[in-house]
Amino acid sequence: MMKVSQEDIIKRQTRLKVAKLLLGIFCAVIIVIFFAGNGFSPYRGEGQDKSIAAGDSIAVEQDKDAEQGNFPFTDLPMYLQSSKEGAAEWLAEHYFDNYIAAIRSNADYRIQEDVLKRATSQYIQIISTVPYDQACKGIKRAMSMVDESKPHLTQMMKVFEDLLYFPNSPLLNEELYIPVLESIIASKTLSNDDKTAYREHYKIVCTNRVGTVALDFKYIYLTGGGAKRLTTLHKTAAKLLIVYFNNPGCTSCKEIKATLSQNPQLRRMIDEKSLIVLSIYPDEDLEQWEADFKDFPSEWIYAADPTAEIKDNDKWGIRAIPSLYLLDENKKVLLKDATIEKIMDFLFSYRAN
Repeated sequence: MMKVSQEDIIKRQTRLKVAKLLLGIFCAVIIVIFFAGNGFSPYRGEGQDKSIAAGDSIAVEQDKDAEQGNFPFTDLPMYLQSSKEGAAEWLAEHYFDNYIAAIRSNADYRIQEDVLKRATSQYIQIISTVPYDQACKGIKRAMSMVDESKPHLTQMMKVFEDLLYFPNSPLLNEELYIPVLESIIASKTLSNDDKTAYREHYKIVCTNRVGTVALDFKYIYLTGGGAKRLTTLHKTAAKLLIVYFNNPGCTSCKEIKATLSQNPQLRRMIDEKSLIVLSIYPDEDLEQWEADFKDFPSEWIYAADPTAEIKDNDKWGIRAIPSLYLLDENKKVLLKDATIEKIMDFLFSYRAN
């Protein structure tokens, strides 16, 4: 029998480590190519100042190495590397497999939160390209497998919350946050106290969901002569209605107002009466609201909540200012808390059809 020297063993181990490193680099390159080919960007855009319970803004850094190592990406099967659609569908379910395997093999395994956040931000971009049911299935699978370890579960909960729920997140997506919340509520590892805040989140994200009829509310509005009138959202006749929550001291509100009032296509839709902008001031200083009347387009409905109650999360689901909703003629929610870019893309596509 041939005797294997210690030197040979070390060489073999070194070659194995190099091979694993090269394979990891190859998989990372495939993921980068996948993102580039689909035009993904992790940033929602500038000017996302949101003043009501805005939470902490997050930055998705793509190039910072972590002190405790990199995220253990799951290897994409060779047969899928030429298919963006197939790769996305496979990764929706298997993206966290290596991470979960590492947790199961070593209870003390940890990676820094910023590493997990960067990896999860890439995952969110991937699942945004697959059918919603499939995205939900992938999220719930990952959450249920991490549920075996409370420290890892709570870290992943925090990361998903930062990315999908905080109003200033460039990846804000309440629909994708719903399967996260459903997994948390169903968890056998978490206590009722652990779930309390997330049950409140669930109530908020289910308020005025896309596809549902928006909750009605009363508002006062100013006429050209300065008189105040009282009406309700559901009594506001419009083929398409932008509900624009804003206040005078918000820089981003001014930027959005300029975009809505100056864009030629939007102005044409407003002139043709196919679109109405309902500007809602949700706070208490009605004197300031009246003073700013002259600065808003006369074609808009310049309104305010006389009770200042609508800004409460459980009243209409508003978590930040500015906030934009798009409703159809039946007051069904087409877009919820959307960026101005998404609003315009939807409207221009709608008009083209």
